[in-house]
Amino acid sequence: MHEPELNPSGTPLAPDAAATPEFPPSPSNPLGSGKQVAPWWHTALLLFILVGISTLGGLGTKKQQLAGHQLSTYIFTIAFEWILLAFVWWGLHMRRVPMKSLLGEHHKGWSGFGRNLAYAAVFWVIAYFVLAGSSLLLKALHVGKPGPPQKVIALAPTTPLDFLMWFLVCLSAGICEELVFRGYLLRQFSSIGGKIWIGVVLSSLVFGASHGYEGMAVMIVIFVYGVLFCLLVLKSKSLVPGMIAHGWQDFFTGIAIAVLQHMHRL
Repeated sequence: MHEPELNPSGTPLAPDAAATPEFPPSPSNPLGSGKQVAPWWHTALLLFILVGISTLGGLGTKKQQLAGHQLSTYIFTIAFEWILLAFVWWGLHMRRVPMKSLLGEHHKGWSGFGRNLAYAAVFWVIAYFVLAGSSLLLKALHVGKPGPPQKVIALAPTTPLDFLMWFLVCLSAGICEELVFRGYLLRQFSSIGGKIWIGVVLSSLVFGASHGYEGMAVMIVIFVYGVLFCLLVLKSKSLVPGMIAHGWQDFFTGIAIAVLQHMHRL
């Protein structure tokens, strides 16, 4: 006979409460309970999709073919980001894990907004120096060329409509990729032996591999970037600062490339 689940007071949980796992963070475990958030076959399929798209991007179109096709590429990218997030939601749904549980602590009001913005700003400064140092080290070791690849340069916005769509691309990337990599994958991989460091390393490796179209050197730098994002989640106990930092980093990178192109520096 199946014993009903009990709450800390010793009384049986309501059916809905017993069926839905909760993942509250704590100082000793910022990621919550450390349980799997989705079936492993679902995670394997997600990895196949991420690495497959990255590989196709690396083998596919050249800079000359991308030039002048920014708008269609932006639309495809936005659609892909949200379809990928819907796929993650499906995996969570199978384990009855609410999507909002991946967000971590929720801080309301202007004080909460200021907190998230402060975390994002400090992270941005630290990440700038760490990534710059990583790029210089790779250059000294003659490992590729850790600058913006030609395919990324070709996709920089040039018209007012491009700039609007580029903003939507970066907004989608900040929300969706943080939920996928630092929400879903970080927690899923951390369930392996209950080791958070396993989640940090593996989710960051996947984050780097999913940018294979940018070249080996950039993949290594993005792996480091992924580790920094994971540390931000563990420190802030929330995905929101990472979403802010991720979105504006992508947005201002595109703006910087557009300005340099206008000045004929790229």
